[in-house]
Amino acid sequence: MKLGAKIGGSFGLVVLVLLLLGGLAIFSLATIKKSCTIIGNDLIPLSGYTGDSSVTTWKFRWQMLGYYLTNQQNYIDDGKKIQANVESILDSMSKHVANHKDTLGSYTDEVAKAQTSLKNYRILIDKMEVETKKLDDLLKDEKAAMASVNDTLDSYFNEMDEIVGKQVDSKSSDVAKANIKKTKDANDGLNYINDARIANVYAMFNYETEKFKIASAKLQKATEVFDAVLKDTEKESLRDKLKSVLSSIKTYKADIDTYNETNDEKNATYAEMKKSGGALLESIEKLDSGAAETVVAGSKGS
Repeated sequence: MKLGAKIGGSFGLVVLVLLLLGGLAIFSLATIKKSCTIIGNDLIPLSGYTGDSSVTTWKFRWQMLGYYLTNQQNYIDDGKKIQANVESILDSMSKHVANHKDTLGSYTDEVAKAQTSLKNYRILIDKMEVETKKLDDLLKDEKAAMASVNDTLDSYFNEMDEIVGKQVDSKSSDVAKANIKKTKDANDGLNYINDARIANVYAMFNYETEKFKIASAKLQKATEVFDAVLKDTEKESLRDKLKSVLSSIKTYKADIDTYNETNDEKNATYAEMKKSGGALLESIEKLDSGAAETVVAGSKGS
């Protein structure tokens, strides 16, 4: 073979190798570009949404815990605003996944789960607010009933003291003794009421259902005592006072029973809120970890 042919063949081989290397480089660069585009346009924004929604979810869950423990309106007002922010983030995430369904389509169901959990949480927020306001109204009724009992019994005891004083002066000792016994019985009834109030306050601050039952039982005892005193009382003004006391006790007892039931409902609502909040965070964490794993895998592939 002539020297020129050899040189030409070698040169052609070099060109062929260069073309192959160039093609391979172009193909590799195209693959890298595609991976970078998916990571930058699809996965990193998804991670941003999951990060924002996770942090914000924890914020409004803390607000709801504050409301559950204190009943202060500012907690739930702020919580609703933060919850609305999470809703907006999830809506943006859902649209992002829909717009990039070729690469993010596998996340569609998990985003939907997160949105459903959040909607359930919002329903429970509204439910707890209604229950809390009901509890506040019951407390106001209880205070009014007890204020009425205190005022009426003060008047009753004053009138009885005056009557007994006159009877003692007129040496009507047997009648005076009977009225003194009525006063003592009425005072025993008041002690039952005070015991009920103490048990009720303890129950409210310590969330002990048994204490509500004790308060209710003490009020039942007070009712029996004042019923007996009323049956043995003839003077109309005293009877009116005793009837008023019995009416207030009845209101107070009904409020305590209703408060106990409503408080149980509120506790159950908060337990459901914890479940919904946990499910929401679980979905967000799955989305976040899935996106992160895909980013890592894409980076290694590049």
